[in-house]
Amino acid sequence: MRTIRTQTSFNLGLQRIFFLALLFWAVPERAHAYVDPGLLGSLYQIIYVFVFGILAGWVLRPFKYISAKYKELKTRFSSKNPE
Repeated sequence: MRTIRTQTSFNLGLQRIFFLALLFWAVPERAHAYVDPGLLGSLYQIIYVFVFGILAGWVLRPFKYISAKYKELKTRFSSKNPE
């Protein structure tokens, strides 16, 4: 059974080939520089802050919690002091 390749699958194949070619071009054969060992620690810290910041904002949802507490206080205050 023959399958017909669509234009999108062809483009996906070209994108993969382009990415691999770009990756091989970007990686040098020889390294002519010194990589400071302290650099990796700071990079890991930046990555950790980024990942855990997204997780905290997504899982804990602090803005939703604060706005719910504010609305609760507002309704309590308005029920105690009717105008």
